[in-house]
Amino acid sequence: MKLRDWWPLIAVLGLWVAVLSWLAGIAMGTSPAPDAPFGLLEMWINRYQTLIATGLAMFTLAVGLFELSANRAASRKQALLAVHLQLDAFTVATECAQSTKQHMENGEVPTSITEIMTETVRRQASPRLAGIFEQHQKVTDSYISRPDLREALAPTVIGSAELVISAAEYEKAALMRILEIGE
Repeated sequence: MKLRDWWPLIAVLGLWVAVLSWLAGIAMGTSPAPDAPFGLLEMWINRYQTLIATGLAMFTLAVGLFELSANRAASRKQALLAVHLQLDAFTVATECAQSTKQHMENGEVPTSITEIMTETVRRQASPRLAGIFEQHQKVTDSYISRPDLREALAPTVIGSAELVISAAEYEKAALMRILEIGE
């Protein structure tokens, strides 16, 4: 919390210290007390009820502002965490697709896409990218498990890898623009 978040509470407390100091001065007899036939407290409440209500309203406002700024900071922290998780998923999807594409271009059989990678993309990326990545995984797994269809599936695997890379880069760029606007 920054000091600017505390200023309403500090102002309210300062006002109350001033009022209570004045009241204590009257009670101790060090300041001139007004004529109060029903007691000093009753007279003070009757005369300054608007001031008391204003003080309570200001205190309530200060507490509300403090809570609002705390909630805003927590929400921002959660949003940034979600963004970082999405960026991690984009990185996983991109690296996996680039690895598959590189293996295919070198004439090698690509490694299988692990369930951890798929789960990371599925949980943390957008539904569109997760769907594209899942289709890429299916095509790659078919290529690996069916040696008799490798020649026919090779262009499809490379194309799906390029699609995953393009989609991940596009969504990453869009997310970065949102981050720039939010800051």
